[in-house]
Amino acid sequence: MSQFAHGIRYFDASSMSTDNVQLTPMATYVLGVHHSSAESLVQHLQSIIWLTYRRDFAQMVPYEFTSDAGWGCMLRTAQMMLCEALLRNLSIHRTTRFCWKDNETLAPEVVQVLRSFVDSPKEEDGCFYAIHRMVQVGMKYDMLPGEWYGPTTAAQVLRDLVNAQIDSNLCMYVPQDGVIYTDEINKLCVTKWVHEQPSTSNASVLYDPLLNPPKIDTSAPWNKSIFILIPLRLGLDQLNTTYIPALTQVFEFPQSLGIIGGKRGHSVYFVGARGHQFHILDPHTVHPTTEVDGSFPTATHARTIHSTDHLVMEVDYIDPSLAVGFYCRNRQDYNDLCTRLSVMAASTTCPITKRRYMPRITLDLLRKRSEHNEGIISTLEEISLHQEELEKIELIGTLCRKLRILYLQNNIIEKIEDLTHMKELRYLNLALNNIKRIEGLSNCEFLEKLDLTVNFIDVDALEDSIDHLKPFEHLKELYMLGNPAQSDWDGFTQYLKFHMNDEEKPGFITLEVFVPKYLDSSLINVDMHPTYVTITIKNKLLRLRFQEEVKCDQGTALRSKTTGALKLTVEKVDPKSIARALRAKASRQEQDNNKQTISELSKKPSLQTQVLGCAVQINRIVHRPEDRERQATHKVEAYSTRRLAQENSCEPPLLY
Repeated sequence: MSQFAHGIRYFDASSMSTDNVQLTPMATYVLGVHHSSAESLVQHLQSIIWLTYRRDFAQMVPYEFTSDAGWGCMLRTAQMMLCEALLRNLSIHRTTRFCWKDNETLAPEVVQVLRSFVDSPKEEDGCFYAIHRMVQVGMKYDMLPGEWYGPTTAAQVLRDLVNAQIDSNLCMYVPQDGVIYTDEINKLCVTKWVHEQPSTSNASVLYDPLLNPPKIDTSAPWNKSIFILIPLRLGLDQLNTTYIPALTQVFEFPQSLGIIGGKRGHSVYFVGARGHQFHILDPHTVHPTTEVDGSFPTATHARTIHSTDHLVMEVDYIDPSLAVGFYCRNRQDYNDLCTRLSVMAASTTCPITKRRYMPRITLDLLRKRSEHNEGIISTLEEISLHQEELEKIELIGTLCRKLRILYLQNNIIEKIEDLTHMKELRYLNLALNNIKRIEGLSNCEFLEKLDLTVNFIDVDALEDSIDHLKPFEHLKELYMLGNPAQSDWDGFTQYLKFHMNDEEKPGFITLEVFVPKYLDSSLINVDMHPTYVTITIKNKLLRLRFQEEVKCDQGTALRSKTTGALKLTVEKVDPKSIARALRAKASRQEQDNNKQTISELSKKPSLQTQVLGCAVQINRIVHRPEDRERQATHKVEAYSTRRLAQENSCEPPLLY
């Protein structure tokens, strides 16, 4: 599909001309730099590294892909943003970076940055962020070569690759739900830790580092710079227009690395904004793969990583799923970013927020929530940690091994973990979280009820999740309503159908409820009353009123072995109604028989026509003078014919 079908078009540089007095001047920002002239804007756009589809690279063993054309656009836009962060980390000026006429002037660090994005699977080539590496990490997130990545998965892949470079002075942070936690930033950027061991006169009291984890020295300078990439969902099917001013202002921040997103299946790299037009770099161009040798980078390769097409995309076409990037060199830079975000939040709807600490499960929190057990957590059997904005399960499996009921609903937990020692657990509630897979429950052998309502378990992870639960012999209830996988289940329905009939068996009322075939009968309860019936199916009530009073102490309840439908049969109380039902049934049967007789007669030659013809012939015979002596005989025959018509027709013709 042409890129112009996605709201992309060429940028009109004349709109920035000072001679054009008909146009209202608008501020233009590209990655935190203000441009008042078309010349400086074009120069900046051309200096940004442009990474596109490649062909003829080494095969992605065991798959046969030698090109990412058609599916790798999100990975390429993520590469472009990372390359911008790496170059900025080298203190390379944004608008005057390279002089390709003289490649020898390139610093070795710059050459290494460009080399790291060449598509080569060989470790000795130093291509740390090649498409092969990204796809390899993507498999951990259930993505295969040839599948289109979303912004969130692409951000997670970049994070794993960047943080795997131990010797690098750049780290990466991918927050969830648009919330940046300062303590998480410090963990990545500060390596100086302080153990706070409380002094005590009792030498027998042992220091437990688990209960007293080391704290970060917030006054210490950063050891690493940080690349922050924030996945966001700003609407359902289309971008919520209330966020457009905030997205436009993001490009004014000096820490801005732009935005990756675009349209679904057509990702682009947003690098600047001018009004409601966003400047983009589009990766949907196929170039040959370059070789990593002593001549790298060649002039031919240089021409493929700088775009001469200056494109813009209307903000109305942007998909609501995107990711916003920032680069902070030090703590002062990060504090400035936080200040700018706070100012922006005060004037417009800002999708990004910051907090000092990430909510965690701590010893103090556990003691606070165990007041019903006098604050003793070692013998705690039930605890509720709902609505705490927790992102991770921790400490519970180690400190609360006797727990039988655990409420963790309405948090932002992404993974089921740290439940290794909870063998006594019976009920786990993780509704309204970010769980993507059922895992980490292997030792919870007595688990009876698991609530995962409204999470993110997709159909791709459903089979593995069910396999994980197969060994649980005591598991009776599993709730997964509201997960993406449910719409793909064969036979899934939101409602139960039922049919009530009082004609199938006279004097009885028959109720048939079409419950799922494989639903255990122990989860169904029937409570019969004289005027209504209540059927409880997995704690959900179905209550129906009878048209007549019934004998609630008499009746049958059976389930079909083929369909699983529940069939209730109950006798009516009023005996007169039984007689009325029998008479009504007999009357309907008689009417049906009459209709059938008439239908059969209508298929034969018309009886009326035959009788009329016979009557005319008789009249002719009677009025002939020579046959008057036979008049009496013909009258008898006519009378017999009339009687025959009366016996075979509701309205016989009259004979004269």
